[in-house]
Amino acid sequence: VDQLLSIDSELKATYQVLNNLRQAIKTNDWNNYNATFWHTEGISPEMQLTLKTLKEHHDEIENTFNYPYTNGPLEGTNNKIKAIKRAGFGYKSF
Repeated sequence: VDQLLSIDSELKATYQVLNNLRQAIKTNDWNNYNATFWHTEGISPEMQLTLKTLKEHHDEIENTFNYPYTNGPLEGTNNKIKAIKRAGFGYKSF
């Protein structure tokens, strides 16, 4: 990895931003997550687009850092209901 990063400065900058984001999310560190957006010089256009998308959902992402709640169990229940409805499609009644 170090050899590839030494070849291309854009790849190195993108790699550093990506790993900073991953580390901030892994450690649930909101301050480092925000700091990553200030050090984006020389990154790839794809990463710029990704960061733009993350900025658009800034408030929602902040909530995931600050609160331990998730809608995962509710989404799982909805998925089960939809699976039952698909399995029962075409029958006159249950």
